[in-house]
Amino acid sequence: ADRVSQACERVGRDPASLRRSVLLGYGADRPLSSVAAFEDAVGRAARSGFDEVVVYWPMGQEGSPLWADPDVVVAAVAAVRT
Repeated sequence: ADRVSQACERVGRDPASLRRSVLLGYGADRPLSSVAAFEDAVGRAARSGFDEVVVYWPMGQEGSPLWADPDVVVAAVAAVRT
């Protein structure tokens, strides 16, 4: 985030004019495994300068890389919704 801000400043663009998004949920990181995991992921993203967290839509079957319990997804999003 700092390097992007510096690049903006070099070309005369206001860094605050950017939407900073991060895509989470593929690989070892499982932000939708629990409400606490989602809150932690959103908090880490915010502290890193991101203002938007994007997660993969839960799909597949339990145990597959993108699977998440639909009830947990609803509860997680509701917990951090602003």
